[in-house]
Amino acid sequence: MAYDGSGNNSPYTKALAEAMLEEGLKIEELLKRVRISVAEDTNNKQIPWESSSLIGDFSFQQTYLIGDLIFWRDLKEVSLLKKIEGRLTNKIALLLCTVGVFVANSAQSLTCSPLSYQLATDTLRAKWGAPFNMLLLGEVTNIGRAFCGPLSDFNDMRSSVTLDGIDLNTGWKYSGLEVIAYHLNDKECDDKLAASAELDFADSPQIFFLEVDSENSAFQYTLQPTTCGSSIWPSDLEPVIKSCFSSVKCSVHWFDTQELPQGYFEVFYK
Repeated sequence: MAYDGSGNNSPYTKALAEAMLEEGLKIEELLKRVRISVAEDTNNKQIPWESSSLIGDFSFQQTYLIGDLIFWRDLKEVSLLKKIEGRLTNKIALLLCTVGVFVANSAQSLTCSPLSYQLATDTLRAKWGAPFNMLLLGEVTNIGRAFCGPLSDFNDMRSSVTLDGIDLNTGWKYSGLEVIAYHLNDKECDDKLAASAELDFADSPQIFFLEVDSENSAFQYTLQPTTCGSSIWPSDLEPVIKSCFSSVKCSVHWFDTQELPQGYFEVFYK
């Protein structure tokens, strides 16, 4: 769960923006500092993590200031931050092309990683993170009414969803598996908003990426969409997912060599 924070920026964006200002700081140390800062700011309720296939050293070097603009070099594209009265505004474009992380965009849009990368991370998390993560090939059999979660100040809206299906990694079959599906919601959750909210799922089988909510002691799976992806994949991808599960060579780069649907290797915008 990511917190919005009380200032212009979320705890994560604030910590990342501050760490990036230190020239020459290696990305591994930068992300470690960000994790410590966010944990302190949120009383350990949010602990950032990252997944990387980086094999070389990377740091933000050769920074230079022109007026109120700070530029970073050594990126595939130059990213830009506005600095006003010594503080970074909440409209920050941090394009970390080499690391593959995008935090926010000053142009009111979001740059999203290719679907091939998102599929790779979901599959590898299900492969190595079982039983806490799972890719379930199945169907939705019931959708409960939406309700506001305990973090309603952070637009936390959920629905209870029941699934029947099979774990593509272990082959275990599930019937009546109840998961918590989060809504993409940009307004503060209240009873009136929840009463009119609906989730829509396809009638045909799909592949659901499920993860255990670390804040739920009942070991309940959740379905957590993001602005860039729904964590739901077409059933046609079952062969490539199973191939990854059975291959010792499967990695993020391995997915780049697979035959995936048209457009899966392209960066897109939301």
